[in-house]
Amino acid sequence: IDRKNFLTQGAAVKLSWPDAPWVAQRFKLKPDTEYVVSYFIKLENIASDGKGGVRARFDECGGKGPWMPRAYLRGTMPWTRISIKIKTSPKCGSKRKKSLTEYLSISLGNGTRGTAWVDRVEIRELKK
Repeated sequence: IDRKNFLTQGAAVKLSWPDAPWVAQRFKLKPDTEYVVSYFIKLENIASDGKGGVRARFDECGGKGPWMPRAYLRGTMPWTRISIKIKTSPKCGSKRKKSLTEYLSISLGNGTRGTAWVDRVEIRELKK
């Protein structure tokens, strides 16, 4: 947690390799429903010798789900909102076990250098 570099609510999650390379937020969502998944991210000197960088993935507990964005983020950038519209599968929630629920994971790829901050993670249901 970083209380000096944040966008809202007085703190942001600070990601850096290897100390804190990822964060996940869990949600319970309805099957066959449209949502907007979003988060704000700030990067400082994100670089990698390989395919690394920063990106997020939404997962319904099945090991599949969209990456957002599709390509890794690299470099330095101010607070930027990343969002994607998703539709959960008809089986969403069927694989839940205790604390295992749908989630959004934001992570640094292996060996990624630099720092990323994450703030205001949201999943909002789209009304029909």
